[in-house]
Amino acid sequence: MDRNSEELQTLGFIGIFKETYKTIFTWKKIFTQFTLAFIFPISALMLSFFHLSELLVRKIHNNLYFHDYAASRTKWIILGFSTSAYLLVIITLSLLSTSAMVYIIGCIYTATEFSFKTVIIAVPKVFKRILGPHIWTMVVYQTYVQFFSMLFPMCIWNVLGAPNNWLMLVVLSVTILTCIVCGLHNFNWHVSCLVSIFEDKYGNPALDKSMNLIVRRKFWATTFNVCAIQIDVLLIEVSYYLFIVHSTSLGVITKVILGVVCFLLLSETILSCFVFQSLLYFVCKSYLHENIDKLVLKGHLEAYRHRVCPIEGGEGSSAAV
Repeated sequence: MDRNSEELQTLGFIGIFKETYKTIFTWKKIFTQFTLAFIFPISALMLSFFHLSELLVRKIHNNLYFHDYAASRTKWIILGFSTSAYLLVIITLSLLSTSAMVYIIGCIYTATEFSFKTVIIAVPKVFKRILGPHIWTMVVYQTYVQFFSMLFPMCIWNVLGAPNNWLMLVVLSVTILTCIVCGLHNFNWHVSCLVSIFEDKYGNPALDKSMNLIVRRKFWATTFNVCAIQIDVLLIEVSYYLFIVHSTSLGVITKVILGVVCFLLLSETILSCFVFQSLLYFVCKSYLHENIDKLVLKGHLEAYRHRVCPIEGGEGSSAAV
């Protein structure tokens, strides 16, 4: 984050990842606190939902096998309500964590003095700014992802129970497509949040600006970068499901150890994804020879610590070089 625009625009795939981890380790205290407060709850919720969905899917599968359709409908209703509650919580946590990350990255970029306490103070105001125009985008994204996650155990159950080449091909194709769509959608949403805070754009203009940054900054390279992270998350989730949730051959101690490893890996991946996407925003801006006025942005960030919400009705904070 301490690089100038010329250095940022030359960063490639490996360079962005290196800069991501350099930023994390340079500010390890604040990112550790961020992980404990926001990332750990998200990771725990994501992994625990596999246990719930697996339990209900098993019962639905057994009820259908014994033609107990009334009990099966009841389980589907329970699964539907559980998924809705899960979506509500995961969307709220995602919005709060995004608000905190946007503020942290903004402070690091502008060299603004801050602590985790000031981040917590600023989060409600940042949250309010990105909530209105971005909530439905987040709902669509999370619904798509979690609907896939809900069906994923059933797909694996069928594939493992009755191996079929065509079924495996369909599951693999849907998985790859989901990674691409979710990766780009998530990146576009995250960048639009950065645009809403760092620039004088709000709502649909912010979404349009973020997509414009992605398309004009080597679309396929960005797609590859984002999908690599999505595949990493998917591999962790698949490993957790196969070896911990679905497996009956491993002992309790082994499952606990593997579960902790998957939990930590997932948390690390989510954290690096947040920082990576934020850094990619600055790389895209530098590539297009645009620059953010650090002094104006610093004033906006400091205003988030007080009752007055910045940017709204103010001058633009982004200017082309």
